[in-house]
Amino acid sequence: MKRERISSVLPAGLNRLDADRVSSARRASRAANTDAAYGAQWRRFVSWCEDRGAEPAPAAPETAAAYLTELGAVRKIATVKVAAAAIAAFHRAARLAPPTADPVVTEALAGIARRQAADPRCAPKQAPTFTHEDALAMMDAAVRRRRSGRGVESARGAAERGRLDRVILALAYCAMLRRSEISALVWDDIEDPGAGLIRVRVRRSKRNQDGAKVDVRAVVGTFAGALRDHRAAATSCGRPAASCRSAATRSPGASPRPAAPSASTASRDTARGGRWPPSWRAGRSTASPSRARAAGTASRP
Repeated sequence: MKRERISSVLPAGLNRLDADRVSSARRASRAANTDAAYGAQWRRFVSWCEDRGAEPAPAAPETAAAYLTELGAVRKIATVKVAAAAIAAFHRAARLAPPTADPVVTEALAGIARRQAADPRCAPKQAPTFTHEDALAMMDAAVRRRRSGRGVESARGAAERGRLDRVILALAYCAMLRRSEISALVWDDIEDPGAGLIRVRVRRSKRNQDGAKVDVRAVVGTFAGALRDHRAAATSCGRPAASCRSAATRSPGASPRPAAPSASTASRDTARGGRWPPSWRAGRSTASPSRARAAGTASRP
């Protein structure tokens, strides 16, 4: 969703550069994915208003409540709340009073939530628990020797191929890091005090987007060993860590060097509805962070 400029007529003492700076700061206040979700929901609301002959902006509270109630009949309450937030965000960006603050809308949202909570068909689906044993099995499978048309690969080749997969699994499962958090790591974020423990500092996360809080995660046992093995291999390359095909071993300030994905990687990414970060494609990883941290995030929003 596009943000409006602060004003078409600038106050005295301000110039266009000032307006551009303010607009840029406002655009940075939300993540790009949030803006995209709001934009999609706003377009649906505008289309609905056009079909009904209603005014989308400024929208009457009754109009917003009618749309959200109709949406709640076919969508979960989470989607309805995103739609309400999008309507409010657009009105605020246009310096209009958000209709969603009116009791007509807030009570309608509460009613939709209570109705869906009592409906078994609207109950959230719980994914199967990903256990510690599952994580260890995936760690072992990452370095299992594969058979190809030329025979069985060597143990060394299997270890080199699966080393990055093991690092991703260790960070995603044991440290409960998201994919974006793993790809942002540099070696300065990794502290190895020994005794089977590695500390990982997360500079920015979904709950700490401005990096103001200190966020340190622990990686232990077999998972810590995977990090140590990967760091030793990166150091033995005799080159900067960024050139060792590792998203978790980049030096500060270095940018990951994307590599063209193979045909199998491209088809896998397309089937998942998205693309892996370039750093993972460069490392030819096949591990899925979202699956690996399922166990540690059963109670995490």
